[in-house]
Amino acid sequence: MVSGLGDTGVSIEGCTVNVCMRSCISDYSVSLQAVVTSTITNSHPNFPIDIDGWAIPSNIQLADPAFNRPQRVDLLIGASLFYGLLCDGQIDLGDGLPILQKTRLGWIVAGGGDGTMQTAENVSDDNNEQQQCQRMGLASVVQCMSKQMDKLSCQEKSQTTLAETNAGLQQTQRNCEELQQQLHDRDVEWTQRQQELEHLQRSKLEEAYDKMQEVQLLAKERFLELESQLQAKYDEKRQALQAYHYEMAHHLRHKQDQLNAAEQQVLQLQTRIRDQEALEQVKELGKELQSLRTSTEMKERDGGRSI
Repeated sequence: MVSGLGDTGVSIEGCTVNVCMRSCISDYSVSLQAVVTSTITNSHPNFPIDIDGWAIPSNIQLADPAFNRPQRVDLLIGASLFYGLLCDGQIDLGDGLPILQKTRLGWIVAGGGDGTMQTAENVSDDNNEQQQCQRMGLASVVQCMSKQMDKLSCQEKSQTTLAETNAGLQQTQRNCEELQQQLHDRDVEWTQRQQELEHLQRSKLEEAYDKMQEVQLLAKERFLELESQLQAKYDEKRQALQAYHYEMAHHLRHKQDQLNAAEQQVLQLQTRIRDQEALEQVKELGKELQSLRTSTEMKERDGGRSI
């Protein structure tokens, strides 16, 4: 018999096998005797754990790289072998997070904290309902086994035959197998529902991603449109500025031409003034010469009379 939680026992007669357990990352192996059961425990962990923020070194080999996803427990190792698997080496992932423990099978995640706890608000109604159904099934198994044990106890007290006891045990085993099958079917059903929910979640995420891509595309088109408008405004401004510069240059050339014409007129006037002054001076000289001639002639006449 193997005792378990609540002082329950499981018969191991005809249900044991010899197992050779080997490491996937080293040459370590060990032989051990195990009891075969339909299920060991629920999936472990009970819910997916987000490890994106965990600083797990990339140079270590995990014994189970998918430890954060719920999986079936295939083998339960006893304490007599467990402590022989431990090796020197621990890595602290941070406050509120588990630690990494080195073993012969690879590095394992041990312990827990605030980073791995899930509140009742985060646990889905489907998981709660599934766990409740499993508890009810286990309670039914325990209740059935208790009734059968009471019957066996009463039968022993009344000195019933061994054949009746065996028949009762077989009936109890069949009942347990039926309950286990029901639990298995329910697990399959809930697993399917969880997959459907995950598929729905992925669909919603893909839809949101597509919507985000559409919004980004519209924003990009709007940005390109605004950029085109700004470029058009810039080109218009540049053309207007060029036209203004051209007009100003033309106006300055016209003013320069007018200035040059005025300077030419000034030069012409200055030339005329100089010519007029020279003519006036010639006239004055002519007058003076004429006056001298007249004076000379008068003197000559006066001198002839004196003689």
